[in-house]
Amino acid sequence: MIALPVENTASDCWNTIGVRGDRSCPDLNEFVHCQNCPVFAAAGRRFLDNPSPEGYLDEWTGRLAEIPETKSCDTISVLVFQIADEWLALPVHSLLK
Repeated sequence: MIALPVENTASDCWNTIGVRGDRSCPDLNEFVHCQNCPVFAAAGRRFLDNPSPEGYLDEWTGRLAEIPETKSCDTISVLVFQIADEWLALPVHSLLK
């Protein structure tokens, strides 16, 4: 599995003075949470604009191209309901027709 690089710069103020820090950021009064702040949004854009690590796209292409194996089972899905004191069940496939 390929690990994505984590950038820890001085602009990660949410960890020091923001909601994950001591909450001393003066902008918290305006934005309420760091997720609403343009500094947080810019850091997210920088992270998503970084190039993918070598092999990342090939790894995910392989994962998504795999055909999941199907397992056979001897069970059926039913809808269980009660009328008065009687419990009844209908097979779900009969309700879809």
